[in-house]
Amino acid sequence: MFKPLLVSCSVLVLTLSILVAPISANAQNSKDLKINQKSQKDTSKILDNLKQKDPQKFESQKLERNKNNQNELNSDQKDLKVKFDLKNKKVKLSSTDKGETSINIPNKTELDSVDIVDNKVVYSGKNSKIDVVVESIDGGVRQVINIKDSSAPNFYDFPIELEKGDKLEITENGGAVITSKNPKPNNFSIKDLPKDLDQKTIDQIKSNRITKATIGKPWAKDNNGKDLKTWYTIEKGNILRQNIDLKGAAFPVVADPIFCGNAIYDVRWINRDGMWSASVNPTWCGAWNSDQQLWDSWIEAYNKTPSSWMWNKQWNTNQYWSMYNQFACHAYIAKGWKPSWNWNLEPSKPDKGFWGFVRNKLSPCN
Repeated sequence: MFKPLLVSCSVLVLTLSILVAPISANAQNSKDLKINQKSQKDTSKILDNLKQKDPQKFESQKLERNKNNQNELNSDQKDLKVKFDLKNKKVKLSSTDKGETSINIPNKTELDSVDIVDNKVVYSGKNSKIDVVVESIDGGVRQVINIKDSSAPNFYDFPIELEKGDKLEITENGGAVITSKNPKPNNFSIKDLPKDLDQKTIDQIKSNRITKATIGKPWAKDNNGKDLKTWYTIEKGNILRQNIDLKGAAFPVVADPIFCGNAIYDVRWINRDGMWSASVNPTWCGAWNSDQQLWDSWIEAYNKTPSSWMWNKQWNTNQYWSMYNQFACHAYIAKGWKPSWNWNLEPSKPDKGFWGFVRNKLSPCN
């Protein structure tokens, strides 16, 4: 009497085995990301090579793992959040006033393991020609490509997830920029702008667009420290491609784009020898790139300056343009390195124009 039941159970088990087998096989053969599986020695070698070749010397910002998601790391900065999606191999910049920008790493299908060392995320792959180091820096994020040998490609694509209205463009200095429509259009007349204002800034004001992220001019160095020719192109509207001339290069080669979200950390009023100053604290990104999108960096500083009796922030006055030109002077002089001082803007100073502040022999920008 138990025989039919036994046969039925056997058929049921066989049927379930057939149905489940493909799923189990797929799960077993899927390219799951291996976290912290690479040897410490290999990872250290990659980071040591970067340290030797790195012309920027950025400090990595602290990373914290999301307790609810082991595949997510976060770096919270003032007014800027950087989120690392380890599994999907991308990083997101979220700014309180500029929205979100997500950047994917290059050659992501080849990279199947990731290590987190010294607040750096290191992607590697057994059969990959490159490693990719991703780190949160003050004001943004950067991705460094470690190119292993001469069989590697001579270009690398960084797909950027643009929001509606966003635009990715190459800048005249060889960098790139992600802009969006200005939610608060300029309400002033272009004819009221100072005569000595540079055309680049005027064009930026007229465009009625805001900068969500600036991308620094690319660099690449071979194993002998030789600078290699490298440049950006844009593919399909949303892919930033870094092209590198690898001819005659000594390997490994290191190359790097930086993506900057915030130029300004904060602004505070201080009293220096009886004179009130708006003390601007730039981020590392701001010191490196604030002159690339000067107007947007200034607007960020302007918005973060507390209103005060020292300066009511009234638009299009001599005082306004004095503060702007002092800011532009500091951004110009700080280009390429993080200054040890804050940028002090003093509303009591009459406007000398940009070059008037720069050419001050006793103390530039004063």
